[in-house]
Amino acid sequence: MSDARQVRLAQGATLERQGRIPEAVVLYQSVVAERPELGDVWYDLGRLLRRMRRLDDALAAYDQALAQGARDPQEIHLNRAVILAEDLNRPDAAEAELKTALELAPAYAPAWLNLGNLHEDAGRRDEARQAYESVLAIDPGHGTALARLAGLQTATTPDDPLIGRLRSALAATPEGLEQADLGFALGRILDVAGDYDAAFDAMSPPTRRARPWLGPRASSMIPPRPRPLSIV
Repeated sequence: MSDARQVRLAQGATLERQGRIPEAVVLYQSVVAERPELGDVWYDLGRLLRRMRRLDDALAAYDQALAQGARDPQEIHLNRAVILAEDLNRPDAAEAELKTALELAPAYAPAWLNLGNLHEDAGRRDEARQAYESVLAIDPGHGTALARLAGLQTATTPDDPLIGRLRSALAATPEGLEQADLGFALGRILDVAGDYDAAFDAMSPPTRRARPWLGPRASSMIPPRPRPLSIV
């Protein structure tokens, strides 16, 4: 890649950090207009177009990223699923994208987590449970998956192994929103099990303070973190 293009990409990354998204988009578009084979630049263009709510353009950019062999295609399919589910209300198309991501990378936990979200929103509790368990098979301490798995429980007993898993995860999680989510999940399942004192203790004051700022339940899709821009 020429030095001039590298400079434009570096400038685009700086503009993104500054929140100047439309200007960054113009720079990335100028690069792919000259070098359409740069799949990773198409990926970053797709991310920024989504932030501008140019959803069809974002999907088209992700298509180009896939066509040009961008790295980590499972992330691209996940990002497409986020747009389709959250922005365009097309859960069936989003599910297809997630399944494609998992065909490419069966151990890709974010795709399993979001597939569980879609199943749960559609009322497919058994499928949601299986998806969350798949996350936990990959990452046994995944707090969000544990909390959502617990949220599917409608009846249980105090010796339910999931209670022990939640307690272990809660003890290992720093104070914050994920810890609060785990605390409420533990409190809820203990309440279902009839252990009301333990349920109250699980919902400690820090947990109760944090809970009002937690995001939506399982309806919220979770994209991967933006990866560093490649300028090579």
